[in-house]
Amino acid sequence: MQNLLKRAALIQRQADRTLLRQRQKVARDRTLQRIRETISKDQARSLLFRREQTSRREDWVQGQLAPRRDVGGEGDVYGALGTEFVQGAELKDGSERERRERGGEGGGTGGLVAGDRVVVVERGHRDVGRVGVLGNVRVGRGEGVVEGVNKADVAVPPWMLEVDANQKPYTPLSLPIPFSSLRLVAPLPHPETGIKRDVIINALHLRKRNIAQLRGLEPPERIIAGVSPAISIPYPEKAKTEEEDHDCDTLRIEVEETTWTPTLTEPPMPPSVIDELRGKYSKFRTRHDEAWLEGKREEDKMAEEKKRWEKLAMRSPGQEAGRREKGRRKRLRMRNLEVGETGRWEMRGEVVEVIGRVMERRLGQEEVRRRLAGVEIGEGTGVGGERWK
Repeated sequence: MQNLLKRAALIQRQADRTLLRQRQKVARDRTLQRIRETISKDQARSLLFRREQTSRREDWVQGQLAPRRDVGGEGDVYGALGTEFVQGAELKDGSERERRERGGEGGGTGGLVAGDRVVVVERGHRDVGRVGVLGNVRVGRGEGVVEGVNKADVAVPPWMLEVDANQKPYTPLSLPIPFSSLRLVAPLPHPETGIKRDVIINALHLRKRNIAQLRGLEPPERIIAGVSPAISIPYPEKAKTEEEDHDCDTLRIEVEETTWTPTLTEPPMPPSVIDELRGKYSKFRTRHDEAWLEGKREEDKMAEEKKRWEKLAMRSPGQEAGRREKGRRKRLRMRNLEVGETGRWEMRGEVVEVIGRVMERRLGQEEVRRRLAGVEIGEGTGVGGERWK
């Protein structure tokens, strides 16, 4: 039985180590992918800068003799960005610097969700001050795509042109914007007139007030940070999707029909159902049937008995004689003892009498009596606990 428990624990530890190695490998792959994306984007940006510097220099020096760059092999995608700029690099786990620069509160979206009206507040951005609806939210990359804002032409990869020959070599897309450059725009009433107007909210605080919000079943409440009394900002309404019924669908009345009522005298399910919910022959199983455990205990007892007999069979003649002598002495010692009134082992009465007769022959009857009575007859400690003189 112990071997079975040890085997299950060993297999569980091996599985945990395997899972840990897999997670570490996934983390390393994500790190390498993030480094590759960052290097590729930096190289593409640096190449664009160098080309623009060269073109500006040629246009200024050559004037009307400057070459046309919107023709030739790359003429169709002249001025278009590469696919490296479609999305930013994935945020590094635990990097506080990137969280502060790219993300909002706690490295997330800062309370922004898809469907919110946001405004670009980054100084120097070409679309600063423009308001749009937040579409795609990329929490892992700390950025979001605002519909109709920060649009640019992106060159279509050659493999996509081979799939669709009628597709243009470039397509206009809204490039992502970091959450740190976006602020929520919400209609709030004026404190004096009461007329609603758009207000830019600098920061949001997420408050969890009930069990469902703490467990993640419901989104937390959004309130404006630093404002008292608290002003709650509702989430955008989601479009309702109409579900179409089909002939193969199960009716709701059939689903809610009560077909079995459990009682205290019956198990909640047949015993065979448990084997369907768990692996009956799984190597990770730790709970077993009592009959099976009893059989394992019997096997352990038989194994112990077999070991004991094997150990007895391997004794030498000297060991066997010593074992017999030890048993004889033990039996003799137990024959001369009995349990007294105090519950401890004491000598039998006939044994005490034999010892007394022997002492009379050797020391004399009077001296033996005095010693047994606890009388002080010499130096040392007497039987009764008194001091001998």
